[in-house]
Amino acid sequence: MDDYISREAALKKLQMQLLDLEADQDKGEYSELCENRGARDALDEAIYDIRTLKAADVQPINRWIKADESLPVYGGMVLICDKSKNIRLGIYTDMGWCSQFGNPMMCKITHWQSLPEPPKDGDTNG
Repeated sequence: MDDYISREAALKKLQMQLLDLEADQDKGEYSELCENRGARDALDEAIYDIRTLKAADVQPINRWIKADESLPVYGGMVLICDKSKNIRLGIYTDMGWCSQFGNPMMCKITHWQSLPEPPKDGDTNG
């Protein structure tokens, strides 16, 4: 989700530009932004638009995480991948990696990722 700016961050940036514009006008200074008579109106309109936009329907993308770099929440069910590229459900416990049934894994787990969210009521495919 690093490719997206939060609504709050966008609003803060626009509001800072608006404050800078007003400060320049109060001091009698005119920046390039002040020279455009519609600059204040444009900033006000952009702030309004961002505040009233509906949230984007963005699905988080699960990514494989190297097991030697980070481990999942203790006892939480995750997808695991072993060195032979077999994928299955697993849990990380005080015994190390275990199957979904609690049996210790006999193979080297190389990667893991969180499970996706279950469907919500009313979700459909296509």
